[in-house]
Formats: sequence, structure tokens, C-alpha cells
Amino acid sequence: MYTDGDYDKAIQAYTEAINSLVQPKKIVEIIEEEDGVEGSGGDSILCNEEVATYLSNRCACYLQIKDYDRVIEDATEAIDLKPTPTIHIKILSRRAQAYESTEKLNDALNDYKQVLEMDKSHQQALSAMRRLPPLIKIKEEKEREEMMGKLKDLGNSLLGKFGLSTDNFQFIKDPTSGGYSVNFKK
Repeated sequence: MYTDGDYDKAIQAYTEAINSLVQPKKIVEIIEEEDGVEGSGGDSILCNEEVATYLSNRCACYLQIKDYDRVIEDATEAIDLKPTPTIHIKILSRRAQAYESTEKLNDALNDYKQVLEMDKSHQQALSAMRRLPPLIKIKEEKEREEMMGKLKDLGNSLLGKFGLSTDNFQFIKDPTSGGYSVNFKK
């Protein structure tokens, strides 16, 4: 289904597989709790690995249809299941792609860093480590400029009552710290 490009059917199949593994497990846990029996945990680990794999595969489908919020949601859930390193890398890579597509660049960079901790030669992560930092810097500068514009508008609305404007103040950026100092001018 996935290889044929029928992502909706693949999503449905993965969802059914996940539900078939998750629901019985919950029922068994409830019965064991009522009987006061501790679970063995061995089956739980295998089940978690399978669920993480299906979640990872469903993430791949969601990436194809550009449903990035669901990629992030499924990937986060899969990571919580503590999958094997191979699956963990796939999940982190897919979530990083979704973060990048939703312009959550710092989150994407953090995921790629985790990937490189597990696989130092992961090409997608290596490429992202070169590509993302300059983009993050540009985005932060743009956000800073937008914030300064909003602050200036707010300042003008308040200072206007006193016959002043933000033009009466000079903002000087400190190149070393990135902060600003304010000087009054007439």
C-alpha cells in the first residue's frame, strides 16, 4: 500500500495493527491488576517494539501526505516506547522532517543531533546540521525585528499621549551581545 502510494490505506492498516496490539495489552493489564498479578514484561517489550515500528511506518505515510502534526504526535508516542536504535533513528528523522516543515527549526535540529549521537554518519542529519543553524539565525533575527516593530507601535501609542514618539529614542544594537541600549534624543 505504501509502496503503491496509497497512503490512506496504509495509514488505516497501520492503525488497525497498532490497535490490535495496544487494546489486548490494556485488557490483560486490567485483568492482572484485578487479580494482583504482576506482568512478566517480556511480551510488553516485544509489543512496544512492534507498536513503535507501526507508528514509525504511519509517520512515513503522514509525511507523504504532509500531515506534519500527526507525524510529530506519532513519532513522540513511538519514542516514548523506547524502540531499538534503528527504529529510534527513523522515528527521530521523520519527526525532524515534520518539525522542519512546520518551521520548528530548533526542534528539528535537536532531533537531528540525537540521530547523530546514535549514527554519526547519518547523511540526512549531517546535511541538516549544516543547513539549519543559518536558517535558525535568520528566523530569530526576523522574529526579533517583528518584536521590535510591535514594541515600537505600542510605544508610539503610549508616548503619543505625552507628545512623544519612539522616534525620540535611539535604539543601538550591541554587536557582541545582540542586546539594545536606548538613548533619548530631541
